[in-house]
Amino acid sequence: MLAQPFTVTQDRANCPLDVTAFEQVFDDHYDEIHRYLFRHIGHVDTAQELAAEVFTRLVEAMEARRAPKGNLRAWLYRVAHNLFIDEIRKQQYRTHEVLTDRVAGGQESVEQQTARGILQQQARVAMSRIPARQEMALSLKYLEGLSTAEVAEILDITEAAV
Repeated sequence: MLAQPFTVTQDRANCPLDVTAFEQVFDDHYDEIHRYLFRHIGHVDTAQELAAEVFTRLVEAMEARRAPKGNLRAWLYRVAHNLFIDEIRKQQYRTHEVLTDRVAGGQESVEQQTARGILQQQARVAMSRIPARQEMALSLKYLEGLSTAEVAEILDITEAAV
């Protein structure tokens, strides 16, 4: 179930954001946005930072009276997708994966992290062999479980193209 879009309070200049509604949107969508970013980036901390940035941009849009029109979930995924692309551009010269003591879902040994990293890298290589738009459409549709209409809106294409 999609959360109702939250509104900007019109009568309070010092508090233009409906905090309760924002908290509900955050609670409803943070985990799925974080999973989406983690699945593509493969690094917990970076995925957390980017997911936080998605919601920071939502707050900024609301405060600037540029509330997302239409499907809020699609808007969040579009922002996440754009941040993911920006992050990939930043990382293009990095050649190593950072191993951490913690990962999503619990503790793993360095060996487990390495094995998971190898599998993720193999999946990324396989997905990189198809055009980026097709890879993103497949990911959104089958890994994230979004509807065809939502995928079309996020990628700014027709439903038939999905």
